[in-house]
Amino acid sequence: MSHEEIDPNGQQDQDLQEDESFIDVSAFPSSIKAISFSGLKHVLPDAVLRASEVEEGETGDLGKVFEVVQRARQNLKDTGCFSHIDAVLLTPEEYSSYCSRNSLSPSESFSSPSPEKAFVSGVEGSEGRPLVLHLDLKERERKFTLSLETKAGQSSGSFGGKFVVRNLFGRFEEFKAETSYETRLSDFVPTKHYNVEFKKRLLFSKTFKEMSVAVGSVEEKMGDSSGYETYGRSGSISLITRTNHRLLYQLSLRSNSLLPHRPSSSSSSSGSGSGSVASYPVGIEGGTDVKSSITHEYSLDSRDSSTLPTSGSALRLYHELAGLGGTTSFFKQEIAFQPNLSLPFGFALNTYGRFGWVKTWRGKENVRINDRFFLNTESIRGFAPRSVGPNKGGVSMGGDMYMAVGAHLSIPFPDPVPPFVRAHIFGNVANLSQSLPKQNVYRQIRKLGDMEEMRASVGVGMVFDAQVGRLELNLCHPFSSSPSDIPKEWQISFSLGLL
Repeated sequence: MSHEEIDPNGQQDQDLQEDESFIDVSAFPSSIKAISFSGLKHVLPDAVLRASEVEEGETGDLGKVFEVVQRARQNLKDTGCFSHIDAVLLTPEEYSSYCSRNSLSPSESFSSPSPEKAFVSGVEGSEGRPLVLHLDLKERERKFTLSLETKAGQSSGSFGGKFVVRNLFGRFEEFKAETSYETRLSDFVPTKHYNVEFKKRLLFSKTFKEMSVAVGSVEEKMGDSSGYETYGRSGSISLITRTNHRLLYQLSLRSNSLLPHRPSSSSSSSGSGSGSVASYPVGIEGGTDVKSSITHEYSLDSRDSSTLPTSGSALRLYHELAGLGGTTSFFKQEIAFQPNLSLPFGFALNTYGRFGWVKTWRGKENVRINDRFFLNTESIRGFAPRSVGPNKGGVSMGGDMYMAVGAHLSIPFPDPVPPFVRAHIFGNVANLSQSLPKQNVYRQIRKLGDMEEMRASVGVGMVFDAQVGRLELNLCHPFSSSPSDIPKEWQISFSLGLL
């Protein structure tokens, strides 16, 4: 049998396919007998081997072996330490010539002593056809970068400086110090972030794949609609499991202060003058508190695109328990999901749903305003961010239960309009409620589902895949609202998360 170089993407060399003596080996039993690397500077070879999760002797038909190789590439990509990963499967006879032909200098660390000694003249044995997996890698540089980026879920953009040192000890460590100035694209409210983080890939754990420790501070001005600003300092430690569950413990010191409040037109008639401080309901929630909380997050995403999906689905779960010490206690849950359906002629139906609930569990205090839910343009289009829901004195108070559902018909443009631009027709419904003292959950759910309290809108718009996120320009028609809401006919929104 002839020996040939094998592309792990399943594409055989064209000349071989045209050769009459070519034999289809896709169903032949195969075994990865050795692994070699090239292009390593700071990362240690044994760390690459463990991160790839490929073991010597991986056996199966060639299709199964290809799956193992693709999984290895994805695992190495997830480390964030490589800018280029090329994987190739070679028969023993092709290994030396491949390295010579590509001017490669493979490392001397293998899962076997050497590729040449791992075989007996390339003869197939009981474990199948022997192969070498060669990984050609290019590490990311240790450097200082200025970045223009967006923050998921806040319809915002930020500009900041970031200093990153990767592979401090050669085992996928990362030290990062960053500062950013963020502005919500909808109302240009500023936020400042400072953060220092150390992240480590856990190569020897079968349960956890990554750990990080971080300290930082954040300063947010919530604007006229909420009437307060908050400053917080925090420390955290997080673990990510190999099944994509994220566990986080955070201890934070938070301080709320009041902003001069300029009432909206709907509240100006009540006698509140321009420049007055936020109303009394917000005022009583000023001051400092300490939050000690444990958070669990899980996400599952099979969409073909996070920005312009036409098929697949996404799911996100969020749980937070606060009150393990500190002065604040609550239990918060959120679920968000997005099924997508591919339609004829390139059309797609995007649907989504979001639900959230928060409740105190220690003492009789209410949930503080900075722990409540506020609806933004990802949840309800056609309204200003944070303007929907309970309102007192022209100030949005947030809520402790919300729901939002919607549907979008995604429409492609004909040529020559590029595929990263699409049109959409949408409709969405949402509500946000705040429970009364001693009100049970059943009554609160009934209040949330009250059709008279629902906010709803329909509209059309353009959607752009901006590579770093989803940009929308929409013409909206809100047809169900409250007097305290702030409707928006023309609206620009930006997001990285679910629709």
